[in-house]
Amino acid sequence: MEVYIHTAAIIADKHRAETTRVTEQSEVRQGPLRLQGKLSSELRSIDLPLEMVCHRMLPLLVVAVALLPAAAVATNYTVGDEKGWNPDVDYTAWVKKHRPFYKGDWLLFEYQNGRSDVVQVDEVGYDNCDKANAISSYSKGHSYAFQLKEAKDYYFICSYGYCYKGMKLAVTAKKGSASSSSSGSGDSSSSSKSDTASSKSKSSAAASSLANPSYAALLAVAIIFLRML
Repeated sequence: MEVYIHTAAIIADKHRAETTRVTEQSEVRQGPLRLQGKLSSELRSIDLPLEMVCHRMLPLLVVAVALLPAAAVATNYTVGDEKGWNPDVDYTAWVKKHRPFYKGDWLLFEYQNGRSDVVQVDEVGYDNCDKANAISSYSKGHSYAFQLKEAKDYYFICSYGYCYKGMKLAVTAKKGSASSSSSGSGDSSSSSKSDTASSKSKSSAAASSLANPSYAALLAVAIIFLRML
């Protein structure tokens, strides 16, 4: 009798051990599923606040982008167009044809080497064809590129004596975006070289604007918020 009782006790212990092992294995298998379910539940619980945050931040983002300065696109102008920088050219009429000029635009002087130069002077030097107080002077090669770095009046003359034949230029650079001046350089009588230089300048300026870290950062933030909506 005692043998049967002892055997029954052993069988009962083995059964409890097996039951415990199966239960533990089941919990181990179901653990990740329970964790996933818990995380999903928590994520679902924050969906509404996240959406509300996105909707509240979107107007601020739009305002920030709107306040960014417009990308300035510089324009290249060949002084005198196909006539270049030479005597007996009406540069006053050329300025009227292409103005307004803006800060950041470029003036390209094309001349004959050894026969002309480009001298930047003040208004008095321009009126009197006098280079005594010249701001700068250039005569190398066959061309000279000058950038209008400030919004102000610029004066240029040729000091080889041709200034008295009208070889002088007065240009006023304005503040603001140079992109609005692009229409002034698109006249059909302009040389193809000037048009090509203008388009290259615009592409280069636009690329540099996009490379600006502030623009890139705002664009990245905009994309993130739009995906979160």
